[in-house]
Amino acid sequence: MKPRADVVIPVKKLSESKTRLSEILSLEDRQRLVLVMLEDVLTSLKKSSLVDQVFIITPDKHVMDYASSFGVKTIRDLARNGINNSIARVTRRELKSRSASPLLVLPVDVPLVRSRTIDGMIGKLGNPVDPLVVISPSGSKGTNALLRNPPNVIPTRYGANSFDAHIVEAASRKIPLMVYRSEDLELDLDTPSDLYRIMEKGNSTKTSQFLNVILQAGRV
Repeated sequence: MKPRADVVIPVKKLSESKTRLSEILSLEDRQRLVLVMLEDVLTSLKKSSLVDQVFIITPDKHVMDYASSFGVKTIRDLARNGINNSIARVTRRELKSRSASPLLVLPVDVPLVRSRTIDGMIGKLGNPVDPLVVISPSGSKGTNALLRNPPNVIPTRYGANSFDAHIVEAASRKIPLMVYRSEDLELDLDTPSDLYRIMEKGNSTKTSQFLNVILQAGRV
């Protein structure tokens, strides 16, 4: 029997998202960009054969309404006390309701991610009773995907140098860890240079199409 996992995608309040792009994108374009990236990620998750439930945790009602149109579950994050606390909340919920199913944390800003990449990462899980951490790095010492079995096997340490921080957490608890590298998962959209790389590599994505539209309109 193939392993399966649930997925959680934390999404900030739209008005506070992608501020590092504020020099080249308006607030309206940045807000729309987040929703388009979310659509690309959810589309790939829907095509995955190894994903069970998908959760969006966000303080933004508009994000919740948008995500609900894709048939995924949403959780309102009224506390807004950081990504690690948000993920911990979903983790506790999972442990209560789904018998400790593996949980994949996926960011919203990886619009190039493909279903086969997601399945490849989840497929690294072995015996469901064996603890394991699978981590996919970003290009800047960050973490672009984190798969934990069980979901609370290590706490999340998103922030500066989170890739190394997650490795340290697993090592300190003697939890087996695997690094999963994939070009479409490593590239996140955070800076202006990332924006152009996404347009170059992600022609078939809604994100690339949106960026090309605003480029042609002279808004980039």
